[in-house]
Amino acid sequence: MDSVRGSSVDVAVKADKTSVGDETTGKVGENQADAASQNMYVPPRPAIVAVRHSEPQRANRKRAEMLALYKELKHNHINRLDRIITLLYCLLVPSWICHIFSALATDWVLVSRPNSHHSVGLVFSCYLALVGMCIDSGSSLYSRSVHDALTGEVVCEFTDSSARAFISVIWSLGGLELIFITVSLILLLRISRRPTRSGMCVVVLSLLSVDVPCSIANVVLFYLYTRCERRECSALHLSPPECRIEYGWGLNMYLASIFFDLCACITSIYLCSYPGSLRSRAKQLLGQLEKRQQEEWQKAQSRAVWHTSFSISRSERSRERAVPTKNVDVDTTPFLTATELNVVIDGADDWVYDDKSDLFYSFMLDSFWDPTTRCYYNRELQSWLVAPDGQINLREGG
Repeated sequence: MDSVRGSSVDVAVKADKTSVGDETTGKVGENQADAASQNMYVPPRPAIVAVRHSEPQRANRKRAEMLALYKELKHNHINRLDRIITLLYCLLVPSWICHIFSALATDWVLVSRPNSHHSVGLVFSCYLALVGMCIDSGSSLYSRSVHDALTGEVVCEFTDSSARAFISVIWSLGGLELIFITVSLILLLRISRRPTRSGMCVVVLSLLSVDVPCSIANVVLFYLYTRCERRECSALHLSPPECRIEYGWGLNMYLASIFFDLCACITSIYLCSYPGSLRSRAKQLLGQLEKRQQEEWQKAQSRAVWHTSFSISRSERSRERAVPTKNVDVDTTPFLTATELNVVIDGADDWVYDDKSDLFYSFMLDSFWDPTTRCYYNRELQSWLVAPDGQINLREGG
C-alpha cells in the first residue's frame, strides 16, 4: 500500500509472453488505487472501528494493522460477549441471594431429639426449638462443652476465646465473600455498557478467584467449629431416631452459592481469554494473507524476467500499445457487472453486483464493496478496514 516517492530509477517488469494493456494506463490506475487506499475513510458504523495509529505504531505498520483488525473483530463479536455477561448475571445473582439467606439461617447443623432440637448457623443459632419453632435464639458466638453421659468426662469444649477466634474468621470470610460478589455485580453492570472492557473482566475474575477459596475455607472452619454438636449424640449414648445429627437448608444454600461462584469463575475465565483468542485470530488472518501474497509474488516472479532500465524507448511503448487488451468475458456470468452499470471501482476489473446483499463482489480480491459508504470488506480478513489492494487501511494519526 505504501508508495515510494522521489525515485530516480524506474523498474520495469517484462514478461516472457505477450504483455497485457497499456503501461501508461496501468500506472495511472495504480496511482489512483494508491491514492484511494490512502485517502479512504471508513465511517464509524455498527461493527466497524476507525483506528488511528499513533507515532510509536507508525514505526511498525504490521502491529498497527493487527491492532486495527483485533479491535474490529472484538466489536464484531460483541453479541457473544453480551451472552457471556448475561450468563454471569444468571450465576452471580442467585449466588448473592443464597449467600444472604444462608447467612440469616440458623439451620446449618441440627441436633434433633424426639421433642426438641437445637441448631447452629453461620451468624445466628437456635438454642432451643420445640415442635419446629425456635424459642430461644441468638448469636453463633457462644461457649459450650459436651460431657459423656456415663463417665462425666469432657468430650468436646469450646471456650469463649476459641469460639471468638473461630467466629471472627468465619464472619470475616463471609463478609468478604458478600463484598466480592456485590462488587462483581456492579462491575458487570459497567461492563455490560461496553463489553469490550478487558481490564474490568480481569478484575471480576480476580474477585471470583478469591471468593471461591474463601467460601470453601468457611465451610471447613464451620465444620471444625461445630464438632461439639456432631459429638453430642455419641456423648449421650443415643442412637437414631432418639438423636440425629442433620445438615439443614442453610448449609445447602451456602454450598449452592459456592457452586454458582465456581461456575461464574470459570465463565469469567472464558470472558477474559476471549479477547486474547481474537487477538490470535487477527494475527492468524494477517499471517495467512501475507503468506498468500508472498506465494502469489513468487509465482509472478517465476513467470517473469526482471531487468532494470533508466528509460523506456518510444518503440517499446508503441509496441506495448499495439498489443490488444485482455477483455473479461462477462457473458458467462449471471451477474450484472460494474462496467455494465457504469460504476467505477478501484482494485479489480471483475466487480459484479450481488442483489441479495446490495453490494459489489470481486472474485479476484474475494472482497465486497459497499456503494453507499465506498468501503471494502475482505472475506479472508473478515474486516471492513481494508484498502482496494486488500491490505488493512489505517488513517494517519493527527
